[in-house]
Amino acid sequence: MKNLKTGENKCEKMKQLKINVREVLKAALLRTKTTTQRKAWRENSSYVGDNLVHLFKGSGSILKYKTLSKPCKYEVGETLEMVWTGSQSVFMTEFRTLNLSKERANEIMKMYPVLGYVKVDDIDKITIERRNDDVGLYEIEFVDKGYSWTYKGFCESCTNNIIDLSKSEGFKDADEMFKFLEQHSGGLETPKPFYLLNLEWVEQ
Repeated sequence: MKNLKTGENKCEKMKQLKINVREVLKAALLRTKTTTQRKAWRENSSYVGDNLVHLFKGSGSILKYKTLSKPCKYEVGETLEMVWTGSQSVFMTEFRTLNLSKERANEIMKMYPVLGYVKVDDIDKITIERRNDDVGLYEIEFVDKGYSWTYKGFCESCTNNIIDLSKSEGFKDADEMFKFLEQHSGGLETPKPFYLLNLEWVEQ
């Protein structure tokens, strides 16, 4: 693959950036998805005592976990192959809602399940926490940069950054993004770490 902006040739096998979330598929197909959040932790149920930092309710019982740090598998500057790993029926349903030129539609179907190629421009370590207090509903802290964003559910300067982030992720709005994160991270009642990748679409 050749990056048209840099002219750099990539002969080695490209890493995949897997997408299986229906809510963000349309943005990926339109190539307006320019960020993605990846878990910076894994959970291990074999730890007890002081190591317990997370409770997960399931199957009528409470399973106790230790949250373990997980390194980021991606690096700044590398080009990734964005791939749809969800169901084909979901893909076709979202695809048919798009008003695409015949040329673009044919290109998408020819590449399936590959959605395109993105370059990692930057990676931030963040934590996301549900607050529901005077600070706001949710708080996103940029761990290495020393600042945070708060979301209060209405439009103001500190909230706008999170609204912009939800759009760049491909969600309809910030509420949809946080709802998804709550459902797929075991809850945000304690701060959960993520890697926030900033992406740039490049041509093959």
